[in-house]
Amino acid sequence: MVVFDNEIYNLASRIFLQIPWEYGGMGGIVGKRYDAIKDFLEWNNFEVKEWTPIFLQGGLIWATHIEKEGK
Repeated sequence: MVVFDNEIYNLASRIFLQIPWEYGGMGGIVGKRYDAIKDFLEWNNFEVKEWTPIFLQGGLIWATHIEKEGK
């Protein structure tokens, strides 16, 4: 497990792992669910406009690696 020195990054990483995945038409993972990202950020008192793009990009990167490893 990765532990960051900054508490905000620790909390952000825990939130990221809780957000459900978005699946494409063929059943593959395409990223994190946009609506869930916004909800989780709001519930945890994060600045939604600031953190949403970070979480979306993180989900896309993770999904890309999952798809590469699965082939």
